[in-house]
Amino acid sequence: MTLEDSTTYQWIFQQGEARGEARGESQGRIQEARSLLLLQARRRFGQQPAAEASLQQVADSDRLRRMAERIFDAVSWDDLLATA
Repeated sequence: MTLEDSTTYQWIFQQGEARGEARGESQGRIQEARSLLLLQARRRFGQQPAAEASLQQVADSDRLRRMAERIFDAVSWDDLLATA
């Protein structure tokens, strides 16, 4: 019997795989939210490289959601990026 045949090994492997998939899905959702928000903000406020770079640094999915809710009420990039 090899280590890979062990039920304990299989369980640990499956747990790690599930965590990795969940982490990847979460990162993908954040990346997609950022991408859509960037498209909307560019259309509303125009391109502004410094502000766009700041948006690319936002990794909090809840904050991105709040920013998406404010996109039509915000009056500038700075206003949008001030969303806590």
